[in-house]
Amino acid sequence: MPHPAHTPELGFESVEDLDPSTVDRLAIVGPHIYTDGSKTEGKVGAALTEWRDEMESGNSTFRLESFCTVFQAEMFALHRAIKRVKEGKDRLVNIFSDSKSSLQMLTAPKTYNPLAHAARQDIRDIVAEGREVRLFWVRAHAGTTGNERADELARNAALKKKTAADYDRYPLSYAKKVIRAASLDEWQQRYTEGGTGEITKCFFPRVEGAYRVLSRFTITPPIAQTLTGHGGFAQYLNRFKLKDSPYCACAPDKVQDVLHVLEECPIFGRERAETEAGTGVVVARHGFPALLTTKQKKNIFEFCERVTRSKGNHHYTLTKLLNKYLNKNKKNKKCRQRVKAAPKKLQHLTSKGTKPRLRTLQSRMVKRPLRVQTDLSEAGSVKRSQPAKQYAGRTQTVRNTKVQEWEQAMPLVTTRNRRRFDSPHHLSPLKVK
Repeated sequence: MPHPAHTPELGFESVEDLDPSTVDRLAIVGPHIYTDGSKTEGKVGAALTEWRDEMESGNSTFRLESFCTVFQAEMFALHRAIKRVKEGKDRLVNIFSDSKSSLQMLTAPKTYNPLAHAARQDIRDIVAEGREVRLFWVRAHAGTTGNERADELARNAALKKKTAADYDRYPLSYAKKVIRAASLDEWQQRYTEGGTGEITKCFFPRVEGAYRVLSRFTITPPIAQTLTGHGGFAQYLNRFKLKDSPYCACAPDKVQDVLHVLEECPIFGRERAETEAGTGVVVARHGFPALLTTKQKKNIFEFCERVTRSKGNHHYTLTKLLNKYLNKNKKNKKCRQRVKAAPKKLQHLTSKGTKPRLRTLQSRMVKRPLRVQTDLSEAGSVKRSQPAKQYAGRTQTVRNTKVQEWEQAMPLVTTRNRRRFDSPHHLSPLKVK
């Protein structure tokens, strides 16, 4: 950068039209040079045309490499116009351009653009010789004869000129694009060859597709569990010894992973049918990538969230309730022993074939989500003062006292505007600290 004392003050004036009144007001005298740049069908060109006494006296066309931008084409045309003035002998030359951004870059006090820097150096040389260059901005496609001619020449240079490129410097945007493409290729190779993330690959086989979808969508915990397979699914819980069996309750030979739950599990058949009716597309793993790139992705994500939240609610809620109960009774040793024994005792009941229909204790369970106060190891030690109680408008008979105590410890699940308990035979052993 030259010293500020050696830098001439540059500016440009705006010209809406070139009628005689405007020419007289701005004192536009001398030759006129019009510049323009064009990028058409992936090809880039620039041109300038010189006018004297309202007649074209000469023109020049230039071809730029296809990776160049329109801004570079406009700046290159300005640079060549100023260079043409430097090589001539006219005392005053007027240069017109329809690119305001290029003129602003050229006249800025600090500029690091190589074309603008070279043009400013030529202007300093012209001023040092006692001559002058005036810069004007003219509106594009406003009927100005010289500007329309420059636009035509620039388009022809881009499409028809077959000579070597007059300018082949990479723009910063193109360099970023090349680096980004190389990074995506390497990322995709690692993603494809990696041995992990098999569930995620069913939804997003291409990494750039995943970015486009997830960057425009709020990722909730259930959605994250669905896309990774790390959630309240039997196969995942069994992997970490949180569930005895990896199989689904719908069939003893079906592994309960996220794909089974979304595609074929009859337990969620109603939700699946509603989603397919709303989207008109069958919910299947081969169609997940296409579904997530359409306008129906919101419905698909809602379906996945409902299913995953339902599967994860049972195990998570009971663990949370038991831990909360323990925190309130840290000093009560007997209480800790009872809570730790809760999963085993419930499994003991279900292993004998006792799978009772659990009662709907709406109001009571909201107030007391967990109540384990009785030592169940002593058979018959629990006494009930009333043989029957009425809940939610229905009278239900008090059944086996052992089961009743554990019913109060089961998590309350909301399903389609009604509350119910998960069946105890789905409960897995919990490790309570």
